[in-house]
Amino acid sequence: MFFKFLISILFLFFCGCSEKELTEREIEGKIQIVIEARNYIDNEEWINAENILKKILIKNPEYSRAHLDLAIIYQQYLTNYIYSIYHYNRYLELNPLSEKNIFINEQINNLTKELKLSFNKNEDNFKTIIKETPLTNNVKTILKETSKNNIKYKIKEGDTLSKIANKFYNDPMKYDIIVKANKNISNPEDIKIGQVIIIPE
Repeated sequence: MFFKFLISILFLFFCGCSEKELTEREIEGKIQIVIEARNYIDNEEWINAENILKKILIKNPEYSRAHLDLAIIYQQYLTNYIYSIYHYNRYLELNPLSEKNIFINEQINNLTKELKLSFNKNEDNFKTIIKETPLTNNVKTILKETSKNNIKYKIKEGDTLSKIANKFYNDPMKYDIIVKANKNISNPEDIKIGQVIIIPE
């Protein structure tokens, strides 16, 4: 009887140490799926790394390192700014006192700017994304505000991008802002009367 009791205690002791109780550093060194994810990242196999990291977050949504890795992968390699911002924000929620916070907030600001530019160029595509992406309410707000703040301008006779930039920004040299916001302008000198362009705020 005592022997069974001792076995039960030992079983509870070893099984009771769940993965959630391990520190993040211990998880990285002991959990096979996390080691596999690190290997994919080290070998620059981004899609495999993404898939494994997603599996890790299904099992342990509070594993902040997986959020940080996904944010970087989406920012630099698989180019999905919406998901990158989401995972950076999740990392910050889980690590409000991290020494990486200043750097991560800079990345979020840079991604937000890039997202606004991308939105200006592909507004119709982003309207679909806004409807279909439940993860990113903060990003949806950014995009909706960007859409409201844009001005649609119809090119008139005698217009040049420099003149338009001077009209809206009081600086003719800021025509490049207009070019970046309009995918249909490949050559700044090649604009047509009646063409509708976006003037970012």
